[in-house]
Amino acid sequence: MILLFAAFFAWASGAQEKPSITIVLTDHHFRLTAPVEGGPLVWHIRNEGTEPHQALVVRLPERVSEFSERAWIDHGSKGAEPGERIGGVESVAAGKEASFETDLKPGNYLLLCTMSEEEGRHYDLGMIYRFAIE
Repeated sequence: MILLFAAFFAWASGAQEKPSITIVLTDHHFRLTAPVEGGPLVWHIRNEGTEPHQALVVRLPERVSEFSERAWIDHGSKGAEPGERIGGVESVAAGKEASFETDLKPGNYLLLCTMSEEEGRHYDLGMIYRFAIE
């Protein structure tokens, strides 16, 4: 009974298991505490920048390039997305933190921030990280 209560309390309070990887967001860069690995991951996101940022994980299917995904975003995200959103956080305010979970299968991926400002899209300013899972 005590274990059941403890499990419920952890679930109700939003407690998550220990992060597999921490991503620090700055203006305009991602800093990873470890390489991204395949399988189940708990991502911890910390925004140390001065503005809101995103951390979106997109899987690029066979024959879909990073540039197809970026063009889709740049043209208003209309129609079917070329990549497959695997997880992420849509907005993390400056000084705030968030977490999410993924289960990464073999393939090519992007970690990116699609937010925009006068200087351009954040991924054009450096907030894009390319990685592959073997």
